Amino acid sequence: MSLELLTGPANAEKAGAVLDRVRSFTDGGAEPILVVPTSPDAIAYRRELAAGGWIFGFAVMTFDKLREEIAARAGMPAQGAGQVTRQRVAAGVAAAARLEALADAVATAGFAPAFTALCDELAEHRIGPGLWHTAMRAWAAAEPAREPYALELAHLYGTYCDRLETLGGDPSTLTHRGVSALLEEPRRWAERPVLFYGFDDLTPIELDVVKALARIAPVTVSLPYEDDRDDLYRSRARAFGDLAAVADRHERLPALAEHYEPQARAALHHLERALFEPPGERPDPGDAIALLDGGGERAELELLAEAAREAIAGGIAPEDIAVALPDAETAGPLIERVFAEAGVPIALERRVPLGHTALGRTLIAMLRAALPDGSAADLLVWLRLPGRLDNPQLADRLEARVRREGLASAFAAHAAWEEIAGFRYTQLDELAALAARTDRLCDRLGHHAQLQLTVPWKQRAALLPQDGEVDARALEVARGTLAEVAALARADRALAPKAAELIELLATQEVRVGRAPGAGLVTVARPLRLRARRVRVLLLGRLQEGLFPSPGAPDPFLGDA
Repeated sequence: MSLELLTGPANAEKAGAVLDRVRSFTDGGAEPILVVPTSPDAIAYRRELAAGGWIFGFAVMTFDKLREEIAARAGMPAQGAGQVTRQRVAAGVAAAARLEALADAVATAGFAPAFTALCDELAEHRIGPGLWHTAMRAWAAAEPAREPYALELAHLYGTYCDRLETLGGDPSTLTHRGVSALLEEPRRWAERPVLFYGFDDLTPIELDVVKALARIAPVTVSLPYEDDRDDLYRSRARAFGDLAAVADRHERLPALAEHYEPQARAALHHLERALFEPPGERPDPGDAIALLDGGGERAELELLAEAAREAIAGGIAPEDIAVALPDAETAGPLIERVFAEAGVPIALERRVPLGHTALGRTLIAMLRAALPDGSAADLLVWLRLPGRLDNPQLADRLEARVRREGLASAFAAHAAWEEIAGFRYTQLDELAALAARTDRLCDRLGHHAQLQLTVPWKQRAALLPQDGEVDARALEVARGTLAEVAALARADRALAPKAAELIELLATQEVRVGRAPGAGLVTVARPLRLRARRVRVLLLGRLQEGLFPSPGAPDPFLGDA
């Protein structure tokens, strides 16, 4: 139907223009969809619209949720094969192939994740096995020494795609098919407007979806871009060029200074306009811009925490303050400790391995304790789950006996436990008997994971406390992983991990921890996760060369091509 492109620099009122269109479409009964980069962004813009009286008749979602909406409208599966399945397929096809040039790489632990990432990227670009094989043969012809390597890559990708297709298909490929189905039957989408805001660039699949939806519905895309500032916007030139070439309307929004605080307006507007430009005359920054110089990682965080504390004391709401740190997730524990010591409440979401959570650690210990290689320590970890024992002192007696008699294995410790407590844990024996049946083993482990969340609260009718959210999220990840592995084992037992491999697989799955942005909390996040946010105070940290911006990692397969 139509594609409208809105471009302009920071503070060009792009957000206001997009939200005005959302309100207008909503008032007209068109049920628009506003697509933003992150879930916290979606929450923030729902609240902003609700504050103005717009509560129903529209949706705010991330691109992943838009993909699900496309699949639902097209009558197709939304998810495709999960990451665990894709990596197991990658490892399986590599192990089954006769390889020479890639033989050493295939033997490494990092091959399956790296090859899966390559396949995901190819699928995003709509590069199928045929086109990839043609490209690899052209590469081999241009560089004969690369021929074995190139042809093996071509063979692996073709085999991977064929095998994955029988197990649910690639998620990006399914999205492309869903969009194609909507183009064939536009009535399925019902001309529902879609508006994109907050994306500083668009991935290939996002671009494809934008251009396809624009053929069957009104689509608006907002991009930070200016024609005469190539150095600043070079990374977005391709996305801008693709969209500008097919846009029905292009509105260039001018740079504005009105949205800055009056006392900071001249300095911040000059900073935005003069960034990466030759030095020239500049206004007095006053208190609008400050440089904090810390003597180390912790000292820098202490300065940022103190600046946030002073802003809150000066009347700024915590939710109107953001701290951008490139290492916000990897340095999470230190950040949380420093800001807590300063008395500044923060929202910091990060990911940790499932094995580092209480529920994950206990579940993995249970599985280990049921297997021949399990240790006495594994059994003790499982027994010490709060609520497991009515008399926790029994675990202390077992531990004392384990130490006194030098009991090393879980089997020996379990026998000692039977003598101390007068009974065995049949659930461990049950898991041991299912060790060779991955599908049934995963089903039972999923059941026990659920019990491990509820055992500490049995017969208490308690609501889950805030600090219990981590275990609830860990349960979601554990059950999702186990369900995916069980389905894979039923579809192709050869691809399913053995019981010992399942331990490592579970331990490395990532769980989201921390508090989400909200009222009364200062947001701490990586810079890209703040790209759609509007705040009154912005604190930037880690502005060291080589850290921000971080250098891109070379492609493990085509890095020197």
